Amino acid sequence: MTQEEEVNKVVDITQKGARQIYRKHGSAGVLICVLLILALIGSSLWFWRLMIDVGAKSAKNAFLNSYRESSANSHEEYYSKGYETALNNYHISDDVTISLGEIREISKLEVLKVVKDDYVIETDTQRMQGIHCWTQYRGIGTFTVNLQASEFIVDSQEHYVLVHIPEPEMSFHLDEEFTKVALYMDGTINIPYINVSLNDGSYKEGVAIAEEQQKRAYENIRNSILNNQQYYLDAKNAAEEQIINLIKTLNSTEELSDLQVDVEFY
Repeated sequence: MTQEEEVNKVVDITQKGARQIYRKHGSAGVLICVLLILALIGSSLWFWRLMIDVGAKSAKNAFLNSYRESSANSHEEYYSKGYETALNNYHISDDVTISLGEIREISKLEVLKVVKDDYVIETDTQRMQGIHCWTQYRGIGTFTVNLQASEFIVDSQEHYVLVHIPEPEMSFHLDEEFTKVALYMDGTINIPYINVSLNDGSYKEGVAIAEEQQKRAYENIRNSILNNQQYYLDAKNAAEEQIINLIKTLNSTEELSDLQVDVEFY
């Protein structure tokens, strides 16, 4: 219903009411009716003006919010297009290829070698009848990383290589050529060979004792390396340095002088 129709309806209702008041109260009633008509018309006009003001403010706020959102979206869109255009037009390394050579084929890249000695002394005087056996063993722990199980992420445009490699692993063995054996009887005789008689000329007894000593030395040296976390930290640092140097050496060109290589362990 329009504002004009609403006012006419109020006037019509008021006129009918005025006739009824006139019949009952005469001229005084008519005066009251006129005052009521004026009050109703004034309140209706005020109500419609209020509604118009509220609607106008809501429309203005909606417009401002829409404008700000549209402006931000347009700025982001033009910025992205400008960045892509500049990257395509002015990036000079699109044709540069980063080479990895045969690095990916290396299953065991040696990064650290640890050499430790252990001394095993036989003190079972009852079995050896007073003969003491002292043996020096040398163990070698070799830390390697498997590049075949590694992941190489290459970004030729940004001159960047990211390498994901497994944690270093250790292999261990005794250096048989280094093993030194000395047998003592009463502290006077030194026999520098392992295959000698230790128990009344028994060769078999000597071999058994030597095997026991070797097993003890193997476990002692191996465990001392495995349980030393510093060796693993050193192996990781060495692996990182070697891989970075290998990749940079394979790509030692002027175009890739700013090549960046990162190594991460998993």
